Amino acid sequence: MKTKSQWYDKEEKKYDNLLAVVNGVIETNIANLRVLKKTDGQLVPDLTVATLEINQSQCVARLQDITCEGIEKIKNATSSMIFKQTEVTLQTKTLSSLRCQVEEIKVAKQAAVQGKHFSEAKKLSIELKSMVQEIASIEEELEKSREQLEKLKKELSAIRKEQDELETQLDTEEKKQGLQHLDSARSTFQKIKELVSHVDHQPMMTKQIIQAEIQTCSLWIKYLCNHLHVMFDGDAEEYLLQHPVNNDILVCDKHEEERQVIAKLQQALESAIEEENYDVAESIQLEIDTLKTVL
Repeated sequence: MKTKSQWYDKEEKKYDNLLAVVNGVIETNIANLRVLKKTDGQLVPDLTVATLEINQSQCVARLQDITCEGIEKIKNATSSMIFKQTEVTLQTKTLSSLRCQVEEIKVAKQAAVQGKHFSEAKKLSIELKSMVQEIASIEEELEKSREQLEKLKKELSAIRKEQDELETQLDTEEKKQGLQHLDSARSTFQKIKELVSHVDHQPMMTKQIIQAEIQTCSLWIKYLCNHLHVMFDGDAEEYLLQHPVNNDILVCDKHEEERQVIAKLQQALESAIEEENYDVAESIQLEIDTLKTVL
């Protein structure tokens, strides 16, 4: 039986790398936002980290736990059934062997009586009675084992039926949750996209955070579309085509650009100091310090 968890694991492996990138970018964004918070609010007022709901809802998580427990129940019930089936098979073989021996002893006993070997006949008669009693005992045990085996088969069938229902429910809830996540991600993408047009005059770090946010959101949308077997198209697809994603979005070969920006800021800082414009100098120095944290 192909369980839901086996299918789920197989499907998830296709997108593990993509999801790892999404999670990595989010962690990097959060770390950089902490740095920016130390700059006394140099962010755009309405800029916040993209709130992408990646964790399962309580309903889905609970169903997954119950489904996993059900798989364990099936394993245990199957093991018990196989054990009992083996027991029935061994008892049946033992019974068949004893019955063959009984027939052989009957023939030997008859020959002993005909040959007037009465002591031998007596010995065989006692052995025969013992074997008949043993056969009766094994037949009784076999009957009980067969009843237990049938009971175990019914229990296993009931557990499997319940498991199928749970997996169907889980599949429905996962798809429902995934579609909700997809709607949320698309909405978040549009919100972040609107911010992009308002950051031209913001510090470099702020621009990179917003850029990473929209890339993160695009990746999450792609992941959800793949997982839900939904067509990946629209603005998110277009964005990823125009901005291929590296495994480390915020710190991937951008240091040279940042060094150039720092060099220009250093010149502006020197000019501000010469003009004794210390408020501007302090602001420039703060931006330089922020940029240096990502080098």
